Amino acid sequence: MINQNELVSPQAVVQAQPSASPETTLALVQKIEEVIMNSVKVPFTSRVVVDEEDIFELIDRIREMLPQEMVQAQQILAQKDAIFAEAQAKSQKLLELTKEKSRQYLQEHELVRQAVKMADETRKSAEAECRQQRFEADKYSEEVLASLEDKVTQALSMVQTGRRNLARNMETTARKMGV
Repeated sequence: MINQNELVSPQAVVQAQPSASPETTLALVQKIEEVIMNSVKVPFTSRVVVDEEDIFELIDRIREMLPQEMVQAQQILAQKDAIFAEAQAKSQKLLELTKEKSRQYLQEHELVRQAVKMADETRKSAEAECRQQRFEADKYSEEVLASLEDKVTQALSMVQTGRRNLARNMETTARKMGV
């Protein structure tokens, strides 16, 4: 079992991550429910007796998985930043190209005016493209993080419900045992 006070670094989580594990946090919460549903029922009550070790093992596995999901969220944020950096680099490259073209056309007045107009349009286009790419990256990141938040919230709610049920069962059993 994992001690609740242990801290796991994201690097350790990535290294410890099983290579082909189909297990998810929600699947583990479902296993907790199955343990509770398949436990011995206390006669004449809605209570059940669960194997404490089984429940705690599943809870520990959930704790191990949550940092993995956090690492995935961080990787998504890093991807967003990389997309933005690439868009900025493209914008800068387009801007430099436009400036160079503008210098070449300085020899004739009409060509200079056309170059300035073209440079301005190119700059505006590059800036608009950069803003659009940033917006799309931010939107994608928000959707992924919102989805992750929902999953983590659902998992936490299920674990808390399971723990409350377990605590009530243990309390009832303890009272019946006279402890």
